Amino acid sequence: MTVPAATPTLLQRWTAWRERRSAVRARQQLQRRCPQALALQQRLPSRLHAAWLEHATDEFPGLPSQEADWLLASTGLMQFFLAAARTDGPCALPSRAADAVWHAWLRWDATGLAAFQRERLGREVPHLKEAQLPGPLDHALSRCYAACCRAEQLNPLDGRLPLVFELDRLLRMPGGWHYAWHKGLRCLSHQVLDVDGDPRGRTQLHAVHGASLLGLGLLTASEQASWQQQLDRLGRQADARARGESGGSGSSCGSSCGTDTSSSACDGGSSCGSSCGSSCGGGD
Repeated sequence: MTVPAATPTLLQRWTAWRERRSAVRARQQLQRRCPQALALQQRLPSRLHAAWLEHATDEFPGLPSQEADWLLASTGLMQFFLAAARTDGPCALPSRAADAVWHAWLRWDATGLAAFQRERLGREVPHLKEAQLPGPLDHALSRCYAACCRAEQLNPLDGRLPLVFELDRLLRMPGGWHYAWHKGLRCLSHQVLDVDGDPRGRTQLHAVHGASLLGLGLLTASEQASWQQQLDRLGRQADARARGESGGSGSSCGSSCGTDTSSSACDGGSSCGSSCGSSCGGGD
């Protein structure tokens, strides 16, 4: 005899309604913010969501797994894929939440993933460990940052972060990375998120700033002029302080990291996201 299914309780119905509403709002925001990445997300195989739910939480404990979380994480990965496919040189992935989707896909159907990339991106984006990335890690992070800023029509010098750089913070991803634009030094920085999704520990600086973006050819002519104006202004402030006059803070990447295009400002490879978080990706 077939046992009738239990009727959902009022609390269960309310919870399901709240999750659906949250997913709708997330989709609306993504449509405004990064429509190309969202359109690519809509092409994902339907069973990938189930594979993510089944496998990702084992590898990434505490991974948020509601419908809106899936939408954000998978769209963030699509933004990274688009950036990596359109950029000359390797890119680095700055989100553990997005990487969880990538790992789940590789585990579930690596052949299908490669076929999806060839069909939708025109090329494969290999999943590389940090040690496999050619060139400095912060250069790969710079390429990803600039390309994702372009996708959202952001000026990479303004300090507003694209989705994939904000993703772990938005999801409060345990063990993820809270990226920010360091206002004093005018460069990218991050803190590790603890088990509750809160940023903990000291801020790690990255050699991702105006000078590195300029050196890698990632700034437009107008952005180059803006960066030079910043350096000129900071130079005048430094001169004023040297003469004993009252100047501004003068602290900037122009001196402390503006001329350093190596990855030395990043405190070891792990501070850029470690394991796969900022080093998966690529292409030559």
